[in-house]
Amino acid sequence: MADISRLIARALEYGLPAFEMARLAYDFSYDPTNSRRVPVNRFAHRRLLSDHRHRLVTTPNHDTLYSSAVIDLSLGPVELQVPAIGGRYHSLAFMDAYTNNFAYVGTRATGGEGGRYVMVGPGRQPPPTQSRVLRAPGNHISILARILVTGPSDYAEVHRLQDKLVLSGPAPARPDLVRPVTGDAESFVAVLNRVLRDDPPPQADAPLLKELFAVGVGGEVHALTPEQRQWWRRDFARARESLIAASRDIGAPIFGWQYSQNSVGNFGTDYRSRAVIAIQGMAANIPAESVYALALTDADGRTLDERQRYRLHLLPGTPPADAFWSLSIYEVMPEGGMYFADNALHRYSLSSLSPDLHRDEDGSLDILIQKEEPQKLASNWLPAPGGSFALMMRAYLPRPEMGRFRYPGIERLD
Repeated sequence: MADISRLIARALEYGLPAFEMARLAYDFSYDPTNSRRVPVNRFAHRRLLSDHRHRLVTTPNHDTLYSSAVIDLSLGPVELQVPAIGGRYHSLAFMDAYTNNFAYVGTRATGGEGGRYVMVGPGRQPPPTQSRVLRAPGNHISILARILVTGPSDYAEVHRLQDKLVLSGPAPARPDLVRPVTGDAESFVAVLNRVLRDDPPPQADAPLLKELFAVGVGGEVHALTPEQRQWWRRDFARARESLIAASRDIGAPIFGWQYSQNSVGNFGTDYRSRAVIAIQGMAANIPAESVYALALTDADGRTLDERQRYRLHLLPGTPPADAFWSLSIYEVMPEGGMYFADNALHRYSLSSLSPDLHRDEDGSLDILIQKEEPQKLASNWLPAPGGSFALMMRAYLPRPEMGRFRYPGIERLD
């Protein structure tokens, strides 16, 4: 039975990202009980920066407005129009059913001039068009657009740009989809197997899927046997708890900071990193777009806690990023998710674009992280949520030296 338990744990690790993508797509576009659902092949736009009320996807940023779409290419190509955005940072990430980013449009990838793109599913030829062709690995993909906003006074201009993101193409119905149920073993297997049928995985996954067939995982599997159902009911909850616990360690800490793997955003066979990101930061960018670092402890390895006062000292010109950097603070939930918590200032992050940051004469910067407002440098204060918390640093459009750069540890002041 130990081998069966191991296979179920591996199946969960392998399949969790696909399950989560399917769950989000169902909630977004297919759930008949959701009166605000968005039709397939159409954009929905977040008009405000994410705050403590937004808890659909873990670790949101507080730097960009999001636009998102569920795309179905099974009836034919879908065209995308992107406006000219100029020098304002933006990116559109195209994700497959397994959370890999297979294409980008935006500042880094295509510049700011805008253009037309046609998305084409596997086995189909693009129509005669002047649009640039984006070949998708499967028929069911997602787009997540991020457009930099500098604050509420900038909303109107970003809303104008969002409204010029236009999709056109047939919108298939999928009435046979069933609601994915988080934490339910049979739902997990059924949803995963549906994804494996509708959007076959890369050939590199074949060796693992050959093993997982023994516990009822595979595109050709339509129902668990009674024995397999018993195995999943016995082992699923324990395997899920173990994976959530492991997700808090994305890498060996260096001065308290954990750095994302180079495979993030386009994972290949790094199934563990893919699962961890699905828990901690769904829809993470590839390293060329942004580099992430997570701190759950201070420089001495002690858990970050609201009862303490902390300081992060950044030297001039760090972190090395061509667009900007941003430090966000989150409360950590028991299931591993991380979300903004409300505070009196409604301040959830500080960034290199924050207008009132006070820097020392040499250009260095102290960020103060604590529950109560500091007596000095309130403009550099990042309010801590209740209990334990996490810090995430994002460096957008990192420079080559970012691969060698290491953040200083979070200094405990008490």
